[in-house]
Amino acid sequence: MGSGRVAWISICPVKGLALRQLDECLLTEGGVAGDRLFFLVDENERLVNSKGLGVLQQIVPRFDEEAGVLELRFPDGTTVAEEVMVDGSLDARFWGVTVPVRVVDGPWSEAISDFAGRSLRLVRPPGPAPRRNFDALLAAARDAFNRDGIDVALEDIARQAGVGIATLYRNFPTRSDLVEAVYVSEIEELLQAARDAYEREPWDGLEAWLLRFSGYVATKLAVLQGLNKDSQIFRTCRAAMYDAANPLFERAQAAGEVRPDTNLDDVMRLVSGVTASHYESDEQRARVLALALDAIRTPAAA
Repeated sequence: MGSGRVAWISICPVKGLALRQLDECLLTEGGVAGDRLFFLVDENERLVNSKGLGVLQQIVPRFDEEAGVLELRFPDGTTVAEEVMVDGSLDARFWGVTVPVRVVDGPWSEAISDFAGRSLRLVRPPGPAPRRNFDALLAAARDAFNRDGIDVALEDIARQAGVGIATLYRNFPTRSDLVEAVYVSEIEELLQAARDAYEREPWDGLEAWLLRFSGYVATKLAVLQGLNKDSQIFRTCRAAMYDAANPLFERAQAAGEVRPDTNLDDVMRLVSGVTASHYESDEQRARVLALALDAIRTPAAA
């Protein structure tokens, strides 16, 4: 594979405005970090750039991603700066392709329109950076909640995720929102584990999923304690988890692998109780869990 050398590179957080040359940059899956995070569209919702409106290159933008603040500096020295918020969406036309974008709410559209003498709107397309921040915050929150409990400082979570506290609050306005998001992500993994387990033999599939469920219970006690058990999200996720596991259980029971005098709720309560108990070591927990799983099998299958 060949290689190349970049002599210089320029970026702009708002496409069409003044470029800024960099000495070094971070290359991500979405391109150069900090480049073209925002776009301008006209009254027909079509992309506008400096080729058709060269006056825009006189506006100097700066975007602080950690604080979420976009600043525009105009030739007369006027500065417009606020934290970026989005309000509504529309389908814009970028290079002949329809792209769903979010409308940026704030003073920038009016200021740019007044300067350019044309009605323009500032928009932000979906992209890898917001999702990357979201995923990084979820991963950091999981680790922090498991290690320090759900009362851990949110600033510590943001720091571990490599983002600013403003980015955390844009994704999760409250601590409860973050706790629920971690819970939902864990349930989604359990649902996928159930789908994967169905490809195995009846008992092997059920056992594999119950072991995965046990691992979830063992590491997520703090998150579970921080959830509102009366919330719609909790009820929906719990129902989805049971719906995903029940075919595994019924298939194993129909195959004669599981005792006929029990049901899925019995088994999940058993596994939860065994897992959540205090043990001297992880090895002891594993041995007790193996005894519990043996107890639900039919004598002949065991």
